[in-house]
Amino acid sequence: MDGAIVIILGGRPSIKRENVTKALKLYDTQNVTIQDICTMCNLSKNTLYNYIRQRKLTHDNVPIIIEGKI
Repeated sequence: MDGAIVIILGGRPSIKRENVTKALKLYDTQNVTIQDICTMCNLSKNTLYNYIRQRKLTHDNVPIIIEGKI
């Protein structure tokens, strides 16, 4: 690579917002299993549950309490 600079960036691949929206709609129907939703939308179970939890917190206006020193 004659003098070329190669930068390799790591990290997780980004999650497409369309996949999350589709997953949440499928979850709301209660007709599809979590495993099937994750397979169809290319999400892990943890990721799906995180988005479900995040949506519930924002919809319920539940305050988020952060413990520890500020």
